[in-house]
Amino acid sequence: MPRIYYTYLTIFILVFILLNIYYTMSRRPQINTIHVINLDKDKERWENLEHSFEAYNIPAQRWPAVYGKNLPYLDKTFLNDYGVGETMILESRKSKKSRNLGEVGCYLSHRNLLENLSEMNVPDYYGHLILEDDLIVPKDLLDSNGQFSLAAHDIPYNWDIVYLYLGGPETVEVVA
Repeated sequence: MPRIYYTYLTIFILVFILLNIYYTMSRRPQINTIHVINLDKDKERWENLEHSFEAYNIPAQRWPAVYGKNLPYLDKTFLNDYGVGETMILESRKSKKSRNLGEVGCYLSHRNLLENLSEMNVPDYYGHLILEDDLIVPKDLLDSNGQFSLAAHDIPYNWDIVYLYLGGPETVEVVA
């Protein structure tokens, strides 16, 4: 074969490799927005977290939490409309002992935020970081070689939701 074919083949292979690298890197999970679930009565917690994210150039947005103690606990129709059935309200069917309404409020807070985020018109790879206001933010959480960046390599491309376990200031793991 003439030498020109080898040159074209080499260029084709290099372009293919570069496009593959570009596509792989651009599809890595990333964080584009930060949402902090926060009760209206806990303004100080929100203010502390809001300052923690200033260094990342990603504005943190406050999401109002549902205060479980204010839920109409006995109104089963209301709770069923929000996806809270008897199984979630009761610790067990035998004891009929009620679950902590704070847990129900926490569930509803996350559910409401996820519904809101699902209605956003953003690309599939767009990432939302959802946090609760009692988090202590690791200093390198969102740095280019930080905790999330390292954990992101374990996240499959086709996942829609990733649960991260923040076990302390030095640990971030992909759990599910």
